[in-house]
Amino acid sequence: MTGYNRRDTPPPRPDGDLHDADPCGGGVASRRRLNVLFATAHPHLPQIAGGLQSSTQETMRLLAERGHETRLLCGLTGAGLLGLRHRLTLKLRRRRTGMDRATGHLTYRAWQTAEPAALTEVRDHFHPDVVVAQGGGAVRLAGVCGSLDLPALIHFRNVEFTGLKVAVAALDQATIFISNSTFTRRRALADLGVDSRVIYPVIDGAQYRVLPGGSHCVFVNPHPSKGIAIALALAAACPDIPFLIVEAWTLDGPAHNANRLRAAALPNVTWLRRVADMRTVYAQARVMLVPSQWEEAFGRVVAEAQVSGIPALVSDIGGLPEAVGPGGCLVPPTAPVEVWRQALRRIWDDPVEQARLATAALRHAARPDMAAARQIDALEAALLERIGAAPALAAGA
Repeated sequence: MTGYNRRDTPPPRPDGDLHDADPCGGGVASRRRLNVLFATAHPHLPQIAGGLQSSTQETMRLLAERGHETRLLCGLTGAGLLGLRHRLTLKLRRRRTGMDRATGHLTYRAWQTAEPAALTEVRDHFHPDVVVAQGGGAVRLAGVCGSLDLPALIHFRNVEFTGLKVAVAALDQATIFISNSTFTRRRALADLGVDSRVIYPVIDGAQYRVLPGGSHCVFVNPHPSKGIAIALALAAACPDIPFLIVEAWTLDGPAHNANRLRAAALPNVTWLRRVADMRTVYAQARVMLVPSQWEEAFGRVVAEAQVSGIPALVSDIGGLPEAVGPGGCLVPPTAPVEVWRQALRRIWDDPVEQARLATAALRHAARPDMAAARQIDALEAALLERIGAAPALAAGA
């Protein structure tokens, strides 16, 4: 981690268009080079991992490949060496934001990202053309951006909209809204009264594709809201099926420790710490288990696995049915464990059904809406539109 210096200040942007060669295969004919700031109240890698963090990483990388300068403002936790270094830096330098390149992208971290002083520091250092507010605190972040004359988009990546309607109504009328699924779009319209365009999470297939042939039922993120109780009950009910439980969010406390002890008592369960390369997980997966108990806005882990034709058994809730499509099976989230067991056995014990779902998963992953280039095209168009550099697109296009 370093302090602010000239090396970290973006170079002047030429007035001309970006290069014609497009590593992402995009189709936007004429583009400005943009300084794009992604902003969220949530912490980021390496302090926390999840769908938001993975989607942000890949989106920033692909925009950078098109010649844009991308940076991130995210929340900070005091945990770990990175947290300690930032705590010391913020205290000694009396700043609201620290800076590092732990993920390969220049990242600003702050205790309160939506604090005007924190955003002002980033604005004065980076000079963003546009801000993409997403995840935790997105509406508040966009509001502060408006007070600082920073054009902002809001990218809804969850449906935790309670109490936000008044704040959304007070935003700049030029604010553009993006949703990560049609489910999220419907909820934003119903709960907040705003329409949004759907851009699915960016998934670069090369980062996740593996050869089929895994032997485990894989469950990612052992948190109660993600259905760890169902996963453990299923493992106990199917002793012949090997289960792999993989950590994602940073979890601790008595409940988490109790779940680890329950898993350790089951001989068919392997518990894996968080991994940087999810291919090591998907290479072991025969079926993905996603028994979420809360309204997932999409279900990125399902889409990542489908790149390799791995079917999923998921809760019929939120955006998960949209993510899985025909490439898996749906179970009501509150169904008894026996219902989950029967659904898993239908996939596991029938090679014909397994092959049918695997083929459907591959086709679902290959649909045009999930093409990374198409998603970056749509986001790039929205960014340019927000700063008045491109013709308006119809909402939901």
